[in-house]
Amino acid sequence: MNEVAEQLFLTVDTIKFHRRKLFEKLAVRSMIEAVVLANSYSLL
Repeated sequence: MNEVAEQLFLTVDTIKFHRRKLFEKLAVRSMIEAVVLANSYSLL
């Protein structure tokens, strides 16, 4: 998350906030679940 925050010129807290909102919208609880969901829709 630190690298993402640096590259986007945002704070780590902002990245965590957006990740949490994304997880809510996708109805997942972890990055692994998000990756599996993305893979099931052929997004990866």
